[in-house]
Amino acid sequence: MKSITTRVIAAGLLALTATAAATAQSKMTGNEWYDDIDYQEGRKFSDCCMYDSAAIYFERATARHSKRAEIHNWLGWSLWRSSEYERAITSLDKAISLAKKDPEIKASALLSRGYCLKNLKKYKEAQECANQIISLGQGSEKAYELLASIHVAQKMPDETMNDYEQMVKNYPNSSVGHEYKIEFLAALGRDAEALEAANTAAKATQDDSRILAARAMCNYKLDNKADAVADILTSWDKGDSDLAPALAIINNKCGTRMRFMLKSKINRAPGQAPQWHNLQATLHIMNGEHAKAYASLRESVKECSTYRGLYGLLRSTSMLLAQHKYCQAEALLRQITTLDSAYTLDKRIHIKSNKGEDVTAETERLLVKEQGSRYRYSNQAMRSRDPETVRRALDALNAAIKCGDGDMGTMLIHQAIIYEELGEHDKAVESARKGCNRVYGNRGYMGVDELADYLDLNYHELLGNAVIGTESKASEDCFARAMKTKGYRDLNLYAAAALRARQGKTDEAAALLDSAWSAGYWNISWMERDPLMDSMRDNAKYKELLARNAAAWECEFADTAAIETSMPCDIVYDKAKLEGSANGLKMDVYFNPRALWVSISKIEADFMTKNGKLAYSDYVDRDNVIIKELTLGNLTLTDIQATITEQDEPVIVPPYALLREGFPSIDKKGKRLVINTLPF
Repeated sequence: MKSITTRVIAAGLLALTATAAATAQSKMTGNEWYDDIDYQEGRKFSDCCMYDSAAIYFERATARHSKRAEIHNWLGWSLWRSSEYERAITSLDKAISLAKKDPEIKASALLSRGYCLKNLKKYKEAQECANQIISLGQGSEKAYELLASIHVAQKMPDETMNDYEQMVKNYPNSSVGHEYKIEFLAALGRDAEALEAANTAAKATQDDSRILAARAMCNYKLDNKADAVADILTSWDKGDSDLAPALAIINNKCGTRMRFMLKSKINRAPGQAPQWHNLQATLHIMNGEHAKAYASLRESVKECSTYRGLYGLLRSTSMLLAQHKYCQAEALLRQITTLDSAYTLDKRIHIKSNKGEDVTAETERLLVKEQGSRYRYSNQAMRSRDPETVRRALDALNAAIKCGDGDMGTMLIHQAIIYEELGEHDKAVESARKGCNRVYGNRGYMGVDELADYLDLNYHELLGNAVIGTESKASEDCFARAMKTKGYRDLNLYAAAALRARQGKTDEAAALLDSAWSAGYWNISWMERDPLMDSMRDNAKYKELLARNAAAWECEFADTAAIETSMPCDIVYDKAKLEGSANGLKMDVYFNPRALWVSISKIEADFMTKNGKLAYSDYVDRDNVIIKELTLGNLTLTDIQATITEQDEPVIVPPYALLREGFPSIDKKGKRLVINTLPF
């Protein structure tokens, strides 16, 4: 670009003094590690809950800053969240030994270490970590929370309640201890006491939104539905939006009011529109309105210029699949090639499995990517047609159950189904009986975060009863609950069909399967292999459903043909270099298909600030800035947050920033940046 060299030199001179001063300040304060590029990348991945990737960057940073307790602490925390407990403890021990004069970091490392030890069932050592945190006077509330989780794991209810009482006593104005106490009382079946505790907590916390949500659940269990609706609406209006869809299914009036409030919030706060569209989609999903959910997700993606847009698209594939628009879903997934993550592999496994293709290779890649999340791997590996892969799925699931990597009830039910497929019926029944006592439907109060599951998720318990196969009051009660629920209709109906199939009631099972398909169930390939459906193989209605599903896969792609636009570019390694501008200042803009964030070089950011193209009000913090208008080629993006980094390229744009326009890719031979928009 014209005058780029002059600008770089000028900006470099401008930055030189500031950099020298910052370096001197860093050396005086010992905080030069904070600007380490690997440390900063690790923090970004950690913020995105991509803990395995974060650990890789933190480990690199520790090689250069081996004496910094902070980085060892972050590495240990990321490894803990990746379920790599032994490695995490090694890093956390290093952080603790280096943080002798910093009780805050030491307490943080002790907390993570305590959870690792708890998950390894080393309860005594985990308790010692919690006691050390309390003695340090740092994060004692979190320490009591750790103690409570240890006592829960050891099935010690009196000690657990004492831990929550200590949290409430020491931190009376915090909602955390109150919320745990309410949940635990309800879990013990002491619903009236739970409601009394919720009323006390509401006064102490001045109607904290989470407490109101917890009280709503207490009222719901005690059949005070009007009070429950009132509390959840107030909680939601205060900002606790997560629970709105869960209680929206209590009655239609509540759902109608929430839709109105959603529309109002979208209009009032356009900057937050993506999250409200996403919540709207969740509400539609829970009501089985797949087409409306898909429309809301598309609106969310249009508004979203960050990596989170990818997950909106992945959910969109699920909604298309639920409408049996298999070709469109597959075409959409094919466009999402910019991040080969566990999420995209999940979807590919689902689709390939339903087409009757083997998924062994994909499940093995998933295990590598998950690096410890054995439950997710096992859940997908059991779809493989390779017996060895299914056996490995069982091994992974057994390991997950041993260390508590996932909801125990759900894992035990999946374990039972794999045992059944492998012909080990006695083991299957044993696992199913254990699982039925641990899944949501039989556990009373699960806590406000799992309210939706408590209200709507009966299918795991139904599947467990299907493995057992006999008619019982428990199985029929669960069946009755499933028939009444509105959310997760497809899964509940499928599980109900499995129960009836195992009981030999094949005609009723066939009718339930037909209803499940109409409600959005589409994983017919699994149904063909599901050992719980063996009695259905010769049923005429069952065969008709298979034929109908096969026909849906044979749809034409004419209505999913991409509308393609393109713009010329230069190819620099794997990036597309285009002419562009930032807030009217001309510069090269690079499209990087592997980038996760929009980023701008520090040289350019300093130059723009000096020349009035960036105001101080545009800085979110010292590392992030809002670019009001960013152009690349013939595209214009507005109000884009960019991270300031020490990069060579002036501006780097990731795929997610272009999702409003379509799905970007680089045509290296034609030297073009191509945008494909699918018209569905």
